[in-house]
Amino acid sequence: MPRLHFNPILEVGSLQRDLNRLLEWPTERPSATVPAAPLQVWESAEAYTVHLLIPGADRESLNIEAAPHQLSVSGEIKLSGPAGAELRYQEVEGKSFQRSLKLARRIQPEKVAATYTDGILSLTLPKAEAARAVKVQVSAPGEAPASKTVAVEGQSA
Repeated sequence: MPRLHFNPILEVGSLQRDLNRLLEWPTERPSATVPAAPLQVWESAEAYTVHLLIPGADRESLNIEAAPHQLSVSGEIKLSGPAGAELRYQEVEGKSFQRSLKLARRIQPEKVAATYTDGILSLTLPKAEAARAVKVQVSAPGEAPASKTVAVEGQSA
């Protein structure tokens, strides 16, 4: 049977580390898991609507890039206090942010519209015609097909 070696010095050191960890008080607030720019994404038959909450962002610093299946938004949040005041506590940091979304449906990047009001960036992303769901009319055998061209989702007519 193998003989186990007991080293009291190592055991005391381990015990000391465990006690220190138990007795430590947190010196700073735990980091939040909320992203720098929390968002909502809404989808209708015609468009996506995206709301980013970015209070303190400078409208001029916002960079918005749209591609057929992706949206990227970045910018700077700059927060400052009164002149001569010293910061004592904060839950919101002034910093840069970057958010990217992959979109399930194709959009028209050239028609994306954006507004920034009261710390909320609102984006309207119109869907491409081929990505919109349309109602398909069914005709009886021998009838002439409907005169309008119908696109099926994800395909051209």
